[in-house]
Amino acid sequence: MTWARRLLLVPARALAWSEARDRSDYAILASVLFMALSAYRAWYVLPSPYDTTIGLDGLLSIVETEFPAATVLRVGIGAFGAVILLLLLAKAQALAKLRWPGWLLLGATLALPFAMQLWSPNLVRETQVIYSHVDRASNDIEFNLKNQQRDWRDLQRFDPSPVLRWATDLSGYTDWSFEMLGLAGQVDVLDALGLTNGYFNVAGRGWYFGMSGLLVFQLGVYGRLTGGRRYLLRDLPLIPVCLVSVFALILVPRAIGEYHSQVAGRAISKGDDTHALEELRAVRFWIPSIAYSLAFQAEIGAITQRRGCMSCPETYLYRANNAVAVRDYQGAARALEKAAALAPEMPGMRYWLGQAYVESGIDIFNTGQYTAADRFFRRALAYVPSDALAWYGRAIVQLRLRDFAAAAEYTHQVVRLQNYLGFKKYPPHAQWLLARSWSAYRRGDFVEAHRYFSEYLTPELW
Repeated sequence: MTWARRLLLVPARALAWSEARDRSDYAILASVLFMALSAYRAWYVLPSPYDTTIGLDGLLSIVETEFPAATVLRVGIGAFGAVILLLLLAKAQALAKLRWPGWLLLGATLALPFAMQLWSPNLVRETQVIYSHVDRASNDIEFNLKNQQRDWRDLQRFDPSPVLRWATDLSGYTDWSFEMLGLAGQVDVLDALGLTNGYFNVAGRGWYFGMSGLLVFQLGVYGRLTGGRRYLLRDLPLIPVCLVSVFALILVPRAIGEYHSQVAGRAISKGDDTHALEELRAVRFWIPSIAYSLAFQAEIGAITQRRGCMSCPETYLYRANNAVAVRDYQGAARALEKAAALAPEMPGMRYWLGQAYVESGIDIFNTGQYTAADRFFRRALAYVPSDALAWYGRAIVQLRLRDFAAAAEYTHQVVRLQNYLGFKKYPPHAQWLLARSWSAYRRGDFVEAHRYFSEYLTPELW
């Protein structure tokens, strides 16, 4: 048989195979396709906290990473899809039994934000920094562009008013309540993580493919069973148990940590510092992300301060936290530098230092000391290269110094970081194009200046 004849027989064989299939098999095949796409497309990708650096050109050199829990889950869903396909082709009756692993995987996918808090606190903190600082930079650009008087390049200044994020004190998370088991509680957690703007707007397409595949698979399985509606009604009470059990396994460490926190609070009120320290360290064991909270470290630092322990880094974190409370950011930076000298690898240390340097730079910039402000922004980027607010600070310093090419390069780093948020804010992109237009104009390249300015006026082309 020639290759051409074989090729012509393929549609006929496919039609014969499809006619022998139950209609529900098509839903199952569609679910396998969704699961394969889910395994292929990353879910939560962001710059690696450890490998992303400042390159030799002085700009951001991004090395991407993914939440490990998301990687494990999407690979698991891909393997689950492969097993489904094999059983479907073999016409095995065991396919119906896979509905329970499918429900468990669905629960795990929904519970992923909680898992990330427990198992990847460093990536959670990185996400917070990118989200909150891109947002602050964007809001400041928009404020200055809307309220310009003569020349936005001259009048641009920082708005130091937004409340700072010095901790991972997440809504519905650090304050234990059973409300976090509900949808509203989960959305609150996602929003505090910077993973949403109300919904999953930073999740990659793979997350959506995975959820769709698991749900379509359940429709296909119940439709394939003889008396499928009866099976669905019988399973219906057990499905929530299956989903909640996944949440419970993840939330148990959180509940234990909260218990130790309550015991520590009672010990502090009784003046039993030794017992309080033991319990606070137990909280840190069960809830790793809380180690990134400056406020939590300050609770330990209040005890070490009373004991006069000057070799304890928490003592200086307590002082830094007090300085933050009165907006003395340079004082906070000095206290944090002393803490860093004692414990440079402490979780959260580089983020606290980076934040202190950024806020110090903002204060100094607003007094007109642009070169000094730039030094603080460079210090911040040495600790947290993905700090969009520090890049924005460097950009508007260069605007004041009339180096539009450098301003455009630094603003572009904010645009690059914004791409990890899953939604577009126009001000950073607009300022980037304006700075490029001014740079071309200063070089005498009026054609290129006109092109960038025209693009700035046409956001739908971005």
